[in-house]
Amino acid sequence: MRILTVDGMAGSGKTALAVHAAHRVADRYPDGQVFLDLHGFSPHREPVEPHDALGTLLRALGVPADALPEDPADRQGLWRGMTADRRLLLLFDNVLSSDQVRPLIPAGPGCLVLVTSRPRLAGLDGAVPLPLPLPSPADGLDLLGRFIGHRRVAAEPEAAAELVALCGRLPLALRIAGSRLANRPHWSLAYLAGRLRDEAPRLDELTVEQRGVRTALHLSYAAVPPRHQELFRLLGAHPGTDFDSAGVAALAGLAPHTAEALLEDLLDARLLLPRSPGRYTFHSLVRALAREAAARQADATREARHRLLDHYLGVAEEAAGLLRPRRERPGRPGTRQVPPGTRPGPPGTVPDPAAPRPRDAADALGWFDAERDNLLAALAHAEEAGHDRHAAALPLALAPYLHARGHIEDELGVLRKAAAAARRLGDPALEAAALTGMAAPYGHLGRVREGLECAREALALTERAGDRVGAAFCLGRIGMFHNALGRYESAIDALHRALVVLSRADAHDEESAVLAALGEAQAALGRHAEALQTSRLVVLHGRRHGDAYGELTGLLGEASAYAGAGQLDMALDRLAEASGLARRTTTPDGHAPILVQYADVYRRQGRHREALQAGHTALQLLRRVRRPALTAAVHNVIGTVHRDRGDYERGEGHHQEARRLAQRAGLRRELALALDGIAHARAHGEDPHEAKEHEPRTDTAPAPAPAPTGCPAR
Repeated sequence: MRILTVDGMAGSGKTALAVHAAHRVADRYPDGQVFLDLHGFSPHREPVEPHDALGTLLRALGVPADALPEDPADRQGLWRGMTADRRLLLLFDNVLSSDQVRPLIPAGPGCLVLVTSRPRLAGLDGAVPLPLPLPSPADGLDLLGRFIGHRRVAAEPEAAAELVALCGRLPLALRIAGSRLANRPHWSLAYLAGRLRDEAPRLDELTVEQRGVRTALHLSYAAVPPRHQELFRLLGAHPGTDFDSAGVAALAGLAPHTAEALLEDLLDARLLLPRSPGRYTFHSLVRALAREAAARQADATREARHRLLDHYLGVAEEAAGLLRPRRERPGRPGTRQVPPGTRPGPPGTVPDPAAPRPRDAADALGWFDAERDNLLAALAHAEEAGHDRHAAALPLALAPYLHARGHIEDELGVLRKAAAAARRLGDPALEAAALTGMAAPYGHLGRVREGLECAREALALTERAGDRVGAAFCLGRIGMFHNALGRYESAIDALHRALVVLSRADAHDEESAVLAALGEAQAALGRHAEALQTSRLVVLHGRRHGDAYGELTGLLGEASAYAGAGQLDMALDRLAEASGLARRTTTPDGHAPILVQYADVYRRQGRHREALQAGHTALQLLRRVRRPALTAAVHNVIGTVHRDRGDYERGEGHHQEARRLAQRAGLRRELALALDGIAHARAHGEDPHEAKEHEPRTDTAPAPAPAPTGCPAR
C-alpha cells in the first residue's frame, strides 16, 4: 500500500493536483475509487470525525447503514477487514491532521491513498510527503491565461506579470482575479493590477461572491492554538519582510527558544514560509491577513513594535562596536555627551541576554547583512510613529555597517534622518554626532563642499555646547575636507587644533585619523620628512590600540612619503605590509587605495605593465563603490603611464575622465594633475593651441605623489 500526502498553503491547488493524479491512475484500482472531503478547513463546517468518515467509507463498499458497528474499534476493524484483499484508490481531501486520517488507512497492500492537507502530516507513518510549491512566474502566467485567455495575457505582458506577482502566484488568487476579469471584459489587466497594488484592500479585491482568499487563509489561522494566533497577529506588526526567532522574541516578549518553537509550528501550519535556516517570512497575501489582524489590536501592536525597535537598536549598537571598536571620550558631569561614532540609544535598549548576539566582526557583518532591510524598515517606522530617540540613534549604529559594505548613499541617507530626528528632539549632541558622521560618506561620494559645510555646522553645535572634544572631531573632518580641496595650509591649521585636544582625550582612533590627514597634507606640500614622521605615529597608534584600519592608513601614508622623496623601494615595502594587513581589515574599497599607490610607484620605476595592471585592478574594485577622489587619482596615474609609453591619445582619455570627476567633486589637486596631463598629451599631439588651453594655473600645481585617501576617513 502506498500513502502519498500532498501538503501546501491554502489555495495552492492541492485538490486539483490530487484529483488529476487520481484520474490518471484510476484504471489500476479496479475495486473502486473513493473521494472523501474531510472538511478540515471548510467554512461553516466542522471537520469530519474519523468515526463518521468510516461510516461513509463502509457504506461505499456496500455495508448497510443499520449494519454499521457503533463501537469505534469495531467499525475500524470492519473497515480494515473489508479492504485487506481489495485494490482501492482513496482520496482523502482537506485533512486537518494525522489523527483525523490515520483510522481511515486501509489494510490492503494493493491500495493507493492520496491525502491533501495544509499542514505536513508528519505523524502519518509510512506516508510519502509531496509538498506543493507555488507555481513559477511563467506557470502563473499560463494559469492566468487559462482563466482569461492567452491572447488577453499576451496583449498586456507587463501588467499580467505584475498581476501574477500581486496574487503571490497563488492559484486561488489567480483564479479569482481571472474570474473578475472574465466577468468585466472592459477591465484591463493593468487596471486590476492597480487595484491590487495597495496591500490594505488587496484581500477585499480577491473575493468573488462567497469565495475569497481571506476566507481560505483565515481557516488556517483559526486552526492553530490561541497562543499561535496571538503570535501571528503580532508578526503582522513587524515592519520588515522576514524575521528570525530573536527578533520575534523581542516583538512578542517571549524567550527566543519559545519564539522559535511557535514559529516552526506556524511554518508547519503553512502560515509562514522558510526564507533561510532560522529565518521566516510571509507569503504576501498571508502578510496582508496578519497586518489586518495587527491593526485590530492597536495597543498590543504599538508595544510590540517598540520592543522590536529596542531589540534592533541594542543589537545594532553591539554589532557596530565589533565592526570598528571605538573608545568613548569622557563626558562632563551632568551633560549628556555623545561623541561622533558612538551610538546613544533610548533607555531599555540592551538586547535580551538570552538572544544570540554577534561575537566578532564577521558575525556582526552577517547579522547586519541579514537584518539590513528590517533595520531600514524599523527606522522608517520610528520616523512615522514619532519615536525620535530611536530614529536618531539607530542610523548611528547602522552607518558603520553601510560604510563597510560600500553602501555610501544609504549611509548618508540614514545619517540625515538621524540629524533631523535629533533636531526634533532638541538634542544638539546627537545632532552633532550625526552631522560629523556624515563627513565620511560626503567625502567618499566626492561631495566635498557639502561635507565641509556639514562639518562646520557640527563644529558650531559643539562649540556652543562647550564640547571641546566634539569640536576636535569636527575640526579633524574640516581638515580632511580642506585636503580634498587642495587647501593644505588650512588643513594643517585645523588638524593641529584638533590634535591639541585629541592628544589629551581617550579618542585614539580619531587621533590616528587626524594624524593621517596631517601626513597627507604635509606630503602634498612636499614636506616628505615631516609626512613620514607623522605617518609613523599613525602606525604606532594603530598597533598600540589594536586599530588595524588606522595602522593601514599609516602604512599608506609612509608609502606616499617615501615615494614623494624618491625612495621607491621603501615605498614598495610599506605597500606590501599594507596589502597583507588589508586582507584582515574590513573597508568598503579593500585594496583599491593600495593599488593606486602601487601603480604610481611602478610608474616611477618604469614598470609600465605592472603599473597598468595595478591601476586597472583598482578601477575594477572602485566600480563597486563611489570614491571619486580615488577614482580620479587612478585615472591620472594610468593616463601618465600611457603618456610615458607614447600613447598620448589613450593617456588623454584617462586624464579627461579624472578631470570630469575632479571638477564635479571640487577636487583641486586631482583637477590640477588632470589638466597637466591633458596639456602634456596635447603638446605631443597635433594641436598645441588646445594644449595651451589646458595648462594648469601655478597656484594649483600638483604634488608629485598621489594622496592616500583624498577624503575624510571613518
